[in-house]
Amino acid sequence: MATPALDGLGMPLGDGLADLVPDSIIAFDADGIIRLWNRGAEQLFGWMAEEAIGQPADALLATSHPFGLSFIADALAADGEWSGELFRTTAGGRELYLSVRRILRRDAHGRGALTIEWARDAHQVSEGEISAHRFSNLFHAMAAAFWELDFSDVRKAIGGLVAAGETDIPAYLRANPDFIDRAIRMVRVIDVNEKVLEMYGLPSREVALAGPMDWAWPRESRWVFAESLVAAAERRDSFSVETAFDTWDGRRIDGLFTVCWPTDHKARGTVLVGVIDITDRKRAFQELEASEERYRTLFEHMPVALLQLDMQPLYDRLGELARAGVADLAAYVEDTPGFLDEVLMLPQIQEANIEGLRLLGVDSVEELRGPIVWAWRERPETIRRSLAARLRGERQYSEETVITRPDGTPVDVIYTMAFPPALMQRGFNVVGLVDISERKRAGEALRRSEERLRAIQAEFSHASRISTLGELTASIAHEVNQPLAAIAASGQASLRWLDRAEPDLAEVVALAGDIVADANRASDIIARIRGMAMKRDPDPRPLALNAMVEEALLIVRHEALGRDVAIETRFAEGLPPVSGDRVQLQQVVVNLALNAIQAIAGAGREERRVSVSTAAGAGDTVEILVRDSGPGIAPTDLGHLFTGFFTTKESGMGMGLAICRSIVQSHGGSIGAENVPGGACFRVTLPLAGG
Repeated sequence: MATPALDGLGMPLGDGLADLVPDSIIAFDADGIIRLWNRGAEQLFGWMAEEAIGQPADALLATSHPFGLSFIADALAADGEWSGELFRTTAGGRELYLSVRRILRRDAHGRGALTIEWARDAHQVSEGEISAHRFSNLFHAMAAAFWELDFSDVRKAIGGLVAAGETDIPAYLRANPDFIDRAIRMVRVIDVNEKVLEMYGLPSREVALAGPMDWAWPRESRWVFAESLVAAAERRDSFSVETAFDTWDGRRIDGLFTVCWPTDHKARGTVLVGVIDITDRKRAFQELEASEERYRTLFEHMPVALLQLDMQPLYDRLGELARAGVADLAAYVEDTPGFLDEVLMLPQIQEANIEGLRLLGVDSVEELRGPIVWAWRERPETIRRSLAARLRGERQYSEETVITRPDGTPVDVIYTMAFPPALMQRGFNVVGLVDISERKRAGEALRRSEERLRAIQAEFSHASRISTLGELTASIAHEVNQPLAAIAASGQASLRWLDRAEPDLAEVVALAGDIVADANRASDIIARIRGMAMKRDPDPRPLALNAMVEEALLIVRHEALGRDVAIETRFAEGLPPVSGDRVQLQQVVVNLALNAIQAIAGAGREERRVSVSTAAGAGDTVEILVRDSGPGIAPTDLGHLFTGFFTTKESGMGMGLAICRSIVQSHGGSIGAENVPGGACFRVTLPLAGG
């Protein structure tokens, strides 16, 4: 039946001509929907055109490839064409192994619009057919200019040399460039094809035939003309070489020059010359050589260990699994533990750069030949994960792992393998390894240093609390004595009520309740002081800020009363909790409040007041503000307040505020001080729990 049209996209073979080709020819659009299906496809796959057109090609034919169909799509998008083998299933359920070539046609915007595919059963393709097919494709893809030239005058001139006694014509031709110049002008053009006019920039065929073609031969290429005459003198059938030509319009091109002497032309003294323009090819080859040189230079001298692996044996094995019916190779790799041992035996190291040899502790790549199983004794699952990532269609895979040197030494590395289609088609991959051994050792040393620093800070913090409690000894004693004195008084009163002729038991019960309340109050005071005095590891947890500050102020309450300083509090309502260690944060509040009390008392101010408030801060933070009515902070001291061993007190050690800063910073917050009207203000900013 006739092949349907291609929905306006066109077809290079022309409508109906595809049915004249015995191979399967199908075409499908960007969505994979079949738009053309010739008779060869009907015979190969068993579906008629009306059944196939409009169907998704890969679903209809159960198309599969060892590396997945995305592998083909990537190559097609990058290069515009792809050749290789595919597995497909016929309408009758028979599996086919096909030799396939695909060409991508793009629309006006450069997007892939139509894929044209030639396919035939790979088992029926002989080596001769493959070679002929490839040669035919190559020949028709190359633009060739053909000249038919009359060399009869040149033959007469060479005959004159022989008649004059010249016995070694090849030697004479090579040694006499003047003769070659005259010979070039003796040649007459008999005919040219259209490609000659295009390639050489000739305005017409008549111009090409009008005179000698010496304009086409630059001085540096005339030796080629001489060698073609030598080849004729030596009775060779043809002569071919790459050389440069000048064009009629003044350009310089590179060409593959071929001259041959067909038998039926020899008698007439004519020859056929073909020139294929290889200017772009030579430029591309030179660029390729330069690119290869850049690659080698980059590969060798990168400060990263690079290993080039031959992956083809592994790819071949995956192809065998696909042909055996394994549909999901990635899942197979991940779910078949025994396959990993096989995987580690197949790839081999082809090349290693300078850094790669250093990292692996060897002098040459020869020491790395053979399976790479030795390299993955510590972490073989790295290879399994990277292979599974490739089979899932990912572009690259990277992880921190451990590689083993040939001498058995483990090395911590960052392992990276990329999967560009161009490398995959050539059967190799490049693995990058970054040695992080020193970094990990430095990180471990830093971690231990930070642990020691935290321990030292905890020691200083504990010492500071003990020092603060020492300053508050009299206040603490008074705080404890108050409930103890109340307990004693209530006890004595209870005895008196019991000693009466008629004991007043109700009054005794009330006094007993007072005794219990005062005992609990004394216990709370001792617990607070004991908590401040204990040496223990920080215990961060969510804290209600207002309750924590209020409890801390109880410790300095009697000190404030003894120095006739009033403590005012203003707590913002609804503040979210902060995350921190209760004792350490209370230590900050106690230290700031005590400093404020002492500053006011030492200045002899009439207004003797400390204001402690809480508020919501900027972003996800809250603030504690301690403001006093003291003399303020000397401007020269503002920049040094939180420096260790700096103090304005005669008997001070200068560690209190430095430790406060260390505690606040360890909680992710900040602390600062400033002078405000009527005194000084210290501001502590803390992040919210979970912020």
